[in-house]
Amino acid sequence: MKYNFTNPENVFVGHDDILEEIRNGLRNGVSFAIIGGDCTGKTAILLKIKKELSTNPSVKPCYLDIRTLDKKMTLNDLYKKIYDITVKGLKQTAPPYTNKNEDKFDNFLHNIEKAKSAIKSEYGENWQIVILINRLDKLSLRLPDETFYEKLNFFLRASEYRDRFRLVAAGTKTLSSLIYAGSSLNILTKKYLGIVTEEAARALIGFGFTHGFLPEVEKYFFDLTGRHPYIMQGILQNVKKDNNVDIHDINNAKETFSPQCDNFRTWLTEFDKYVCTVYYCLSEAEGGMLTYENIKRGVHPDVTPHVDDSLTTLKYHGVIDRSVHSRPKIAGEIFKEWFKDHCPKGNIILTERSALINALSNIIKAVNDSALNDTDKTTAISTLNQAVKKLQATGSDDTIDKKGLSDSIKGILQTSGTILKTSKDYISGAETIGKFIGDGVNLLAGLL
Repeated sequence: MKYNFTNPENVFVGHDDILEEIRNGLRNGVSFAIIGGDCTGKTAILLKIKKELSTNPSVKPCYLDIRTLDKKMTLNDLYKKIYDITVKGLKQTAPPYTNKNEDKFDNFLHNIEKAKSAIKSEYGENWQIVILINRLDKLSLRLPDETFYEKLNFFLRASEYRDRFRLVAAGTKTLSSLIYAGSSLNILTKKYLGIVTEEAARALIGFGFTHGFLPEVEKYFFDLTGRHPYIMQGILQNVKKDNNVDIHDINNAKETFSPQCDNFRTWLTEFDKYVCTVYYCLSEAEGGMLTYENIKRGVHPDVTPHVDDSLTTLKYHGVIDRSVHSRPKIAGEIFKEWFKDHCPKGNIILTERSALINALSNIIKAVNDSALNDTDKTTAISTLNQAVKKLQATGSDDTIDKKGLSDSIKGILQTSGTILKTSKDYISGAETIGKFIGDGVNLLAGLL
């Protein structure tokens, strides 16, 4: 099978800039934290680094996935595990791990000292160990406090081994929150994952489809997947043709893949109400794009201080494109559609002005898709757009003329065809106009 979206080692593409920074940084004494959502390439990058470093005769890369450890693991077990992967495979057998005294970290240092001669004999005078830890953030669920992180800080920054050991750790939102200013892990340089470049996405297509896709098919594929490596592989894995792939083939593959993408639920569990609100605003914007300033205008004041962090979270989950930093944009229609169907409504916090704009936008979409005659449709959409423009120019919720807006909308809907009979039925009537109406009408019913 050419593609396997569940295997992180399969068809690695992209993130070349991050890899290059890590290569250079390791040579200059820097340790790193790679932060990304599930299936954004964290494991693949660690394994790629391990493979590359294995060719360096003075460097020993050591890989550890925290998820493979016993859930009843103690702090001493963790130190022993790090020692074991450090000495594993040495031609000269290193001494077994021993506990010399009650201090677990001192025991670890003592054992590393005993292993130095075995490491040096194989990797030379300038030996170096690079510890690659996958899902370091999972330790927070297993250890009683931050003692390990504090000792790790000392080991990498101030111990006699500070020039011998480097760390590249990978994790999700919890790891990001652990690396704040003044924390024990603030010695790690953060690198955030995200969507891959168009060049890398084409390389992924070329792995299974030698001649690539036609330009219109490629554009559709990129828009659909957002160039998210996991979603791209999931679609490509389910394409039934070997060549001459068209948009119909991509859509068929999407229908097969969508029920398989359980990771969407995992991503959503890491989205707090602030992240959900920011993503929702982008998903409702024309073209899926908003300026940074307009996002702040559209969200509730309680959300405003969290916009920066929310955009960062969305970026490293690969669901927005921040190639133009000041104009974040939705990346991928598949996740956007799933989000709208599954995100709890209580996780979205908007100002009344923004809620009304979104409600009216939904009604515009619904009227446009309805079976109304062209004259009624044009009149309704034109008047609704005028209402949206007035709301967009409104300074705050306090200055909204809700009564006037309510009467205006009732009038628009009453004259939008025989489907609407009386003023008291305007909400239920509007609900029948089209599939986009639901949330918009509910907002209007509650706010007006």
